Amino acid sequence: MKSLIAFLIVVGISVSVVQAREVVVTMNKTNVSGLGDALGVVVITETGSGLSLAPFLHDMPNGDYSLTINETLSCQSGLSNTGITLPAMAAGNSLWRLPDIKVSAGMEGFEPMFLPEVGFSDISRRSIVISKRANSTLGYAVGGERIACGSLEQY
Repeated sequence: MKSLIAFLIVVGISVSVVQAREVVVTMNKTNVSGLGDALGVVVITETGSGLSLAPFLHDMPNGDYSLTINETLSCQSGLSNTGITLPAMAAGNSLWRLPDIKVSAGMEGFEPMFLPEVGFSDISRRSIVISKRANSTLGYAVGGERIACGSLEQY
């Protein structure tokens, strides 16, 4: 009986260690004066080989969007290089770019995206930015207006 109890304790400890860590980040609309209403959340799960990010967004206009992990925690507006105040510029430059998402009417859940070999310690104190993709005259999509932002507090 004692060996069964010891076995169950070891199995319980092992299961709790293997369980993935999960964080839910609220994504708010951005504007030149700061942040607006919530557009949904991004659920981030740490796995043994990287991070899985699953967006659940609502009331998004149709179009193509990119998600990036940016260098700072702030989602506030800031000045561009040309001195114009732009939404979520305080988030800084993009460090990791995730696959684009295409939004059609009524969509709320999107396929999870994966950042291999990246953990919570890498994204701590950074931000997630959603930008509207803009078509360039060069024939490919480029980053456009930042429309939503969520802060990655220290995890």
